[in-house]
Amino acid sequence: MICTQTKIDFKDYKEPTIYRRINKRMDQVQVASLEDYLHYLHANPAEIKLLCQEFLIGVTKFFRDAEAFDLL
Repeated sequence: MICTQTKIDFKDYKEPTIYRRINKRMDQVQVASLEDYLHYLHANPAEIKLLCQEFLIGVTKFFRDAEAFDLL
C-alpha cells in the first residue's frame, strides 16, 4: 500500500525497524492488532503517508538541509 501510494519501496529496510514503526503508529491511532491497523489504513488513506513518514529516518533530513551541511 505504501509503495503504491508513495512510490517508496521499503522492502530492504530491516524488519524489526518496520515493525517498531508500525507499532508506534498503531499506538498513536489506538489500534490493537495488525489486522485492525490494515482495516484502519484502508479506511484512512492519509494514514499511509503518515506511516511512510514514520519509516523514513529523520537523520537524513540533515543532509537535505544544504545550508547546514555546507556550514560544516
